[in-house]
Amino acid sequence: MSLAASPSPTLAFMELSAKKSGSSSSPPNQEIPIFAEASSAPDVTSAYDNVGPQITTARSFTPDSPGIQPERFLAPMTDPRNTVHIILNQNVYMVHRDILCHYSIYFQNVLPDQRPIYKKLPNSNVHICIRLPLQSQYFHLPPELQTSEQVLDLFMAWLYHGARFFANCTVMAKYFIQLWVFASRIKCAKCQNDCIAAIERCRLRDGIIQTTWVSWIYQHTHSSCGLRRLLVDQCAWNLSTDYFLEHPLVFPPQFLLDVLVATRRGLSGAVLSADHNVWAASGSPPTEGTCGRLARYWVGDDTGDFGEQEDGVCVEERPLEVGREKDSGVVDTHEVPGSEDGMGR
Repeated sequence: MSLAASPSPTLAFMELSAKKSGSSSSPPNQEIPIFAEASSAPDVTSAYDNVGPQITTARSFTPDSPGIQPERFLAPMTDPRNTVHIILNQNVYMVHRDILCHYSIYFQNVLPDQRPIYKKLPNSNVHICIRLPLQSQYFHLPPELQTSEQVLDLFMAWLYHGARFFANCTVMAKYFIQLWVFASRIKCAKCQNDCIAAIERCRLRDGIIQTTWVSWIYQHTHSSCGLRRLLVDQCAWNLSTDYFLEHPLVFPPQFLLDVLVATRRGLSGAVLSADHNVWAASGSPPTEGTCGRLARYWVGDDTGDFGEQEDGVCVEERPLEVGREKDSGVVDTHEVPGSEDGMGR
């Protein structure tokens, strides 16, 4: 069952800097969450050390109230019932089980059920919450989920900070591309959609289209996925014809066909207007309208909130929405994806 099928509970946090595995922990009786911990210091760790989450107030709640869920307070990570250790190579990441299962259908299925059991006291309206004890769990990422430490760090930061972390960081677009693929494998649609926005933001910020990652993307994604269509539209509307003629062997044949179809569709009526840039060059935050224009690249959930679904991909027909800019046909010619950044090594 999709995690988005029920109302998403608000995550309540208290700000605390990320710590390395094995460092001193919070007092057992103090109910405050901390960030994911790693035994090494990947490149992007410092980027989210100072991004503090929000604190929210719990509302009144009864388990029988239809459509209402309590605010989600993350319990101390010192309690093994609350955490899971994710192991990648020699690094151990400690993360709250509840938040991981809330966003990822994959982890919801593979980790033991930790949903609380509510019991009503006899002759009373008082409900008590019961959690069965579990041993500390260590989860080794299987081969199909192997990725780089930078990408997993980025995912951990997203778990605790959400899309606003992506909007305020300076991480390169290649990490968002890899994170989109990782999120697709753990069935985390919200992270995939936030990566789409971050990739387009990077294009506007750096003036670079990630053409060197086209082959890698086509090897690790299926047809019609949002990541493919985003890159196809970026290339179709911002690269010159001469570039494709000069580099005919750089791109997969299917990609060139997709660019041709996207260009033809645009010329047949879905011509972009001047206000279709996703974000202004000044880096102003997206409005509701710009988010709506990016929705054609989103992954939907079981509730169909993002339109018609086909193999987990939003296939609703809409005009091309990626902005076309004058003299913006800058391509990424400096980095070629290798095994150190790839997935499924």
